[in-house]
Amino acid sequence: MERFLLFFAGVVTGAVATALAARVTIRRRSGRRAVCLSQLAHELRTPLSSVTAYTEILRDEAEIEPAERRRFLGIIHEEAGKMEAMIEDRLGDGRSGGDRSQTAAATPATQARTNAPGAASRTILVVDDDRFLVEATRTLLTLEGFVALGAFGGAEALAQARLLQPDLILMDLGMPGMTGEETLRHLRDDATTREIPVIITTGDDVAPALEGAAAILTKPVTRDRLISAIEAAARPAQPRHILGGNHG
Repeated sequence: MERFLLFFAGVVTGAVATALAARVTIRRRSGRRAVCLSQLAHELRTPLSSVTAYTEILRDEAEIEPAERRRFLGIIHEEAGKMEAMIEDRLGDGRSGGDRSQTAAATPATQARTNAPGAASRTILVVDDDRFLVEATRTLLTLEGFVALGAFGGAEALAQARLLQPDLILMDLGMPGMTGEETLRHLRDDATTREIPVIITTGDDVAPALEGAAAILTKPVTRDRLISAIEAAARPAQPRHILGGNHG
């Protein structure tokens, strides 16, 4: 079953990569107005990022408990299904795809393992409106030895950044409500958060440079690329007592 799900995720990932390679404006057969490719790319790359992260975790981390492995595989299956539905709806004849706006139920995040090498050295705040992607990124960072916290939107990110003073913020650009660009502006205007490095992630491969961002990474972000960007941008760890924050 595990091999089948990983194979299925690979097939869907390949289909998405093929779709993103086409530099054309896509029209629905129903006659609706043209859909910008960059918008489609962003919508597809968010679940693709979850698939990429969880696949890397399952491939490289033998010590994951069986129950966690099954849960991760379930998330891969669900996220792959989202991509398949979007492909059918946006690139096919629109007869399937369901409700793309449906939000997946939140699942408990893996708690930070304090015995991991350097686990208390640096704190990363992961910000995205997709809960699966936040959890996947936090799990991956935890396995790399970071203390990884999560926030589900710009307003929550600002509150946690002021309270917890993380060593780095990893934040999505295209969030509903307060966008990543607006959140970044608020972070830079606030004396208490001005010096926190911010790495922006985006599904738009033509995203403009953002003043105040340490780096901009296009989704899906591989483990190696993410860790390299964090190591290049993160400020030295500061002694702190973590008072709270969203751990799940």
